[in-house]
Amino acid sequence: MKIAVMIPCLNEEATIEQVVRDFQSATFGADVYVLADGDGDRGGASLAPTTGDARPR
Repeated sequence: MKIAVMIPCLNEEATIEQVVRDFQSATFGADVYVLADGDGDRGGASLAPTTGDARPR
């Protein structure tokens, strides 16, 4: 069974990278998706170093 975690993100540029890392370590290989829609900061783009992918999801 595969687990997916969906994290809503609104103006969380300062914290989202650590939140994603915490979920990745706590869920043992689950797919982690960040939903950043219309926020005013670079929350989605700030994940590029963590995920290797700067595309918003």
